[in-house]
Amino acid sequence: SHVVIYSDASGKGAGAYSVELDKKHFHETWDFSEAQESSTWRELKAIELALISFKNVFEGKTLKWYTANQNCVKIVKTGSMNEKLQILALSIFSVCIQKCISIDIQWIPRSQNSQADYISRMVDYEDWGVSNEFFQFMNDLWGPYTIDRFSNSQNAKVCRYNSLFWNPCAIAVDAFTQDWSNENN
Repeated sequence: SHVVIYSDASGKGAGAYSVELDKKHFHETWDFSEAQESSTWRELKAIELALISFKNVFEGKTLKWYTANQNCVKIVKTGSMNEKLQILALSIFSVCIQKCISIDIQWIPRSQNSQADYISRMVDYEDWGVSNEFFQFMNDLWGPYTIDRFSNSQNAKVCRYNSLFWNPCAIAVDAFTQDWSNENN
């Protein structure tokens, strides 16, 4: 079956969404070093991270992927002479092979990619976490914790976590819709 995806990257982060599949949204905020990378690197990284975030849902599907970066279209199709970009291209290719995903990537004007652009520019000002020391103190008292219910890829304290948006390691979004039984939350 066919799934339509739009992705974008800004200086703040990466965003993507699927038109089908319950309108799933991916968002990742760049760390300092990622924000310093070229716009092509950030756009390609957005594609890679969104693909990894949705890989199980995309398994066996053909994706119609839209990006506002013409370089990314070429790189996903043929690779790059730039080592950093080639590493991302190979990662995208590898996920597609492992999950039997086919990507038909196309360029669209930025004006037609406004929702993905909006997602990439979002800043979650309420995104915070406890210090590692405090977490360890709590984990020693009541742990081991099996899941972090309100986290993201940058502040998760355990391997399994729920996030506000899909990102590569989140096992679910919206912690309040998940079954909390049989877990040490």
